[in-house]
Amino acid sequence: MVALGIVIDRKCNIRCGHCCFSSTPQAEEHLTDEQILRIVKEGCETPAIDTISLSGGEALLRKPLVLEVLRVAKSYGKAATLVTNGFWGQNKKRAEETLFELKEAGLCALKISFDDFHQDLLKVEKVKNILDANLSVRVPIAINVAVSKNFSSDRILAALGESLMGVKVIKFPIQRVGAAEQYPEESIIRRHRIEDNLTCPGFEPTYHYDGKVYPCCSPTVFTTGLTFGKAEDLPVERAVSSIERNLLFAAIRQKGFKWLFERCIEERVLDISYIDRSYVDACEMCQILFSNPHTLKAVVSIVSNEYTSISK
Repeated sequence: MVALGIVIDRKCNIRCGHCCFSSTPQAEEHLTDEQILRIVKEGCETPAIDTISLSGGEALLRKPLVLEVLRVAKSYGKAATLVTNGFWGQNKKRAEETLFELKEAGLCALKISFDDFHQDLLKVEKVKNILDANLSVRVPIAINVAVSKNFSSDRILAALGESLMGVKVIKFPIQRVGAAEQYPEESIIRRHRIEDNLTCPGFEPTYHYDGKVYPCCSPTVFTTGLTFGKAEDLPVERAVSSIERNLLFAAIRQKGFKWLFERCIEERVLDISYIDRSYVDACEMCQILFSNPHTLKAVVSIVSNEYTSISK
């Protein structure tokens, strides 16, 4: 089954130095309520879609819309998830009321973005209030933690104390996209090599506030030419079908990035230095191959020739 991602807008109540979207309180890029509800309804009517995933910016700045999306998903028997920074956890009472409201509307899982990069803008107490309030509401919660070589977030996670018990913590290295593009190169965690033969961790149609539809939810992909069409007129079912039938994505799934990079080097699309580099993850490899139109065109040709020769 497949999740349908919707990045509803770029607006956020805070401005984080590592934000992959360079979100700010003044940002205006967004999908309209009408567009989002149409996309959600189409997603719910698409058999392959089992989950509606909402994010921003800060999605709960448009709380009435979020609640309506959750209700629609619930009415179709679909799961719905949400990413938030937890700004609404000013006190335990409000946190409990918001959690209950979200759960009643149909929320199945909540991810809270919380790390050293958020700490100066959103205090530990807000996240702690949400976690404590959730003891009675019981929405599955995970904490998303962006890390670098300089910032592990261990200190602020420890500050959550007993409130963190039973809560899943997901640590991931920051990518140099958005505001983090200015982040020092030497601080980026790169643990992977071409020899690891990474494959894409998953494909899911993602409708983005920039008006385009992408094949996955990774922020690095939003900097590439991997788009299927416009959010305003591409039906969800067609987006799912396009991903399933795409030869390029089949190659990434089946052959992995090692094969793609080696073929690109053989064809002089990339220089040999890429063999010896270290990478953040498969998403960064994807960005390297597909953010440059010339490289993207060359890779498409390589993949097309490979599958044509196999079919003969």
